[in-house]
Amino acid sequence: MTCRSCQREIPSSAKFCPHCGRITDEPRPTVTTVQPKTEPQPVQAPQQVPEQPPQQIPTPVPQQTPAPQTFQPTELSGDEEPKPKTSKGLLIFLIFILIVLILVLAGGISYFLASSWMKTASQPAAAPTSTPTVTAAPTASPSPAFLRQTTYDGSYTYKDMDSIHASTPASDEECLEMEKLIHTFNSLWLEYINNSNESIFSYLRQGTNAYQYATAYSEKIVTQEYELMDVKDARVYGNTYYVWVHEIIKEYHSNEIKRLEYHWVYKIGRDASGYYVENYTADPFYK
Repeated sequence: MTCRSCQREIPSSAKFCPHCGRITDEPRPTVTTVQPKTEPQPVQAPQQVPEQPPQQIPTPVPQQTPAPQTFQPTELSGDEEPKPKTSKGLLIFLIFILIVLILVLAGGISYFLASSWMKTASQPAAAPTSTPTVTAAPTASPSPAFLRQTTYDGSYTYKDMDSIHASTPASDEECLEMEKLIHTFNSLWLEYINNSNESIFSYLRQGTNAYQYATAYSEKIVTQEYELMDVKDARVYGNTYYVWVHEIIKEYHSNEIKRLEYHWVYKIGRDASGYYVENYTADPFYK
């Protein structure tokens, strides 16, 4: 068989020319006529055919297969993108839950603080004057009143204390009631002197000596505080009470501090509005 390109003899079973490499188009009938001559050559044709495929397989196939492997990390990174998306979604959800919990907690705390503030704000309006004295008075000094540390003497002259010699010792309950009244009055006295709070006038009546003392003392520019207040005894005559009180007051002036000690006898009256301080004078026992 002759190659139609290079005109050289080639085996009849060859699919391409071993000399020029062109593919043969010769029909199969010519192979039958040349079979006696080409029987030894078909053995060479399979030897040449397997030699060429190994030359083609090592060069393209091994070199092409690693190439996609080098590009596979980029494809894998693209495939793994949905995983961060799911983790981001979970993170956003957790952050949202955390924010909601913080808001709920902050709301609860603010509600608690507001309610407690409202409670404390409403308490002073109920009893602004009596709370500091009424609770402490029964335990602070009822025992001296019960012990009747009396300095009353019928031979003494008590200034502006009418009917004091006609009075009789008050009961224990009346002593405690007078003790509360004296503590309340003196607490309001400090508010009046230190802060110009005129609530004390609810326990005074115009035209009385105690009212005149309060209006005159307001002209002094001082600050006072009580060091001691001890109710010793009480007597009663009708609606009038006479109460013996020992007081020690610190009075702060601009350049000095004075310690003032008094032994008063309070005259307490009572009308439709309640108890009031009518007068107070020095106890002659200590003169």
